[in-house]
Amino acid sequence: DAATLRVSLSDCGGGGGTPRIPTERTADEWDWAEGQRGLVLVESLSTAWGHFRLAPWADLGTHVWATFTVPPGTAPKRMRPYVFTR
Repeated sequence: DAATLRVSLSDCGGGGGTPRIPTERTADEWDWAEGQRGLVLVESLSTAWGHFRLAPWADLGTHVWATFTVPPGTAPKRMRPYVFTR
C-alpha cells in the first residue's frame, strides 16, 4: 500500500487574502513568471489540498495543507516517521 504524506503550514496573517491559483496569465506569461507558482505546483503534484482561516473573524493567518501519495519504500529515511499508511 502507498503511504500518505501531509504537509501543512500557517502564515501569520496581515495579507487579508485567500490562497488561490492565479488564472489571469497567458501560457507565455506563465513561462516568464517569477512568482505565484506555489499553489500551481501543489495542485499538480498533490492528491488533495485545501486551506482555512485560523480565526475567520480576524486577519490572524491562513493554514494551507496538501497530501501526497508516497509509494512504498520511497520515503527518505528522515521523513519515514511522518509518512503514514492509510
